[in-house]
Amino acid sequence: MKITRQWIIVAVIAAVGVLIVAFTFTALIKQPRSVTAEALLEKTATATPIIPTATPRKITATPKTTTPTVKVVTPTPRPTATPELLENGWYLYHDPDGEFSFEYPKDTFLQAGTRKTDSTKFVEMQFRLPVGGYQGMSIRLIPNPKNLQGMEIIDGLYQKKNKTTPEEVKESYKKIEINGMKGFSVTMRDANTEITIIIPVKGKYFMISPVHSTVAVSVDEQTLKIFYQVIESLKY
Repeated sequence: MKITRQWIIVAVIAAVGVLIVAFTFTALIKQPRSVTAEALLEKTATATPIIPTATPRKITATPKTTTPTVKVVTPTPRPTATPELLENGWYLYHDPDGEFSFEYPKDTFLQAGTRKTDSTKFVEMQFRLPVGGYQGMSIRLIPNPKNLQGMEIIDGLYQKKNKTTPEEVKESYKKIEINGMKGFSVTMRDANTEITIIIPVKGKYFMISPVHSTVAVSVDEQTLKIFYQVIESLKY
């Protein structure tokens, strides 16, 4: 069979067409599949949402400090009166409230005050003597609201210690009078005194004793001499 030129051209064109179709098909297979809008929405819908976490800010409140105003009250000191020097060389002691006064040796160490618990006024004196240990005397002005008299005062002193008055104290009771003031003396053998003089006054009473340190066995004679000179000058 005789193949004409025209058929050859047709065959070539057909072959070229087949090649073009095959190439195009192959390109389409290798091209990545496009994502549809529905698929994109489905993927977005099923994805775990990412919630941004904000780092909390720590706020530290600074407390407002207020410095309190402290009012300092300075107590008014009671002026210490200069002792009055007498012609005999002794000093004259005046109670700050003017209740009593007495004379005492110039070289005596004196300390006075008022006890806050019961308003008892006290004056402690130490005499400068050549004997060893403490030698002096004590003067106390003690409130007496029940106006006790005589041994009632002594009994009350022992009752405060839950004791009864010893018989030897009752037997030592002696009435005395000093500058028109009536009182009594008793022997109360405490640790540092032997003689106690009680002088009742208006709503109070004086309790006066010579005293010595526990080092000394008893009150020195010179101490007793000064003691009686002091109480003889006592005025209320």
